[in-house]
Amino acid sequence: MDCIDLFKKAAAALQTDPRYLELDAARRENDSDEELQNLIGEFNLARLDLNNESAKAETNAARVAAGCRLYLQPEWSRYDRIVGPVVEYAKANPRWNISVQAHKFMRIP
Repeated sequence: MDCIDLFKKAAAALQTDPRYLELDAARRENDSDEELQNLIGEFNLARLDLNNESAKAETNAARVAAGCRLYLQPEWSRYDRIVGPVVEYAKANPRWNISVQAHKFMRIP
């Protein structure tokens, strides 16, 4: 028996294990949960936004003097979706500070 046949035999045995069957049932239930899938989609969009914004921020940070204070500012139009990830990024990268446009919170144009 070669490696491929051994692998196929092990995979077939795994698919009959009660733990695998329970995991597979949970996966199928989660995959069919529309609300969960929408939340996952929103999370992925926020993650992409953060990745794009942090890449731009890091590129711009490389252009300024070493002692320059660095600020991240959540974009107002995406504030609710992006503020959490921005805070987490700043926590993980202490050289960054967070800035907000206070006048927008006070509804001053």
